[in-house]
Amino acid sequence: MARQREFDKNIALERIKNTFWRLGYVGTSISDLEEATGLKKQSLYRVFKSKKQMYLAALNDYESVEINDAFNRLDGPEPAQLKFKRMFDYVIDSVFSSKDKRGCFFCNAIADQSQLDVEIGAFIKSCYERILNRFVKTLEAELPYKKDQNSSFKKASQILMSYIGLRLMIKADVNSDRLMQSIDLAIQTI
Repeated sequence: MARQREFDKNIALERIKNTFWRLGYVGTSISDLEEATGLKKQSLYRVFKSKKQMYLAALNDYESVEINDAFNRLDGPEPAQLKFKRMFDYVIDSVFSSKDKRGCFFCNAIADQSQLDVEIGAFIKSCYERILNRFVKTLEAELPYKKDQNSSFKKASQILMSYIGLRLMIKADVNSDRLMQSIDLAIQTI
């Protein structure tokens, strides 16, 4: 009996994520995933069951790693305006220092698959809600927002739209100074 090939699932998932992030769901073939991971289709399907499950696992990993890494900048005792400025600065600095213009995998998935697949759309919607709740929580840590939850929800929605717009415009290769000007205007209203 042939011995099953051992591999590191986390390394494979990172490579799967980067392939989907670069090529999109439709643009990524199983051959692309085999090449990226160095694994055969059978090994990939043994762990992830299907291409869609690989994509969902990659999106989940993106949220756990990249999105949470950016949003950890919202922690701390500073006023909300400074926290959001720190988060946006981190996103812009990391993108432009690395020259990584793939945009946000989550934002790419919104455009690529959210309306084409119910399960992927549901994951994207739940991720959106988690991000929105994190922004609301950051705003409500300040006294004026604690008094008016509707105000904090509206402001959090506006900040999230600015975040998504920023990530999409990065992919469009917009100048970093212009992006910062737009973000500064959005942050000033906090």
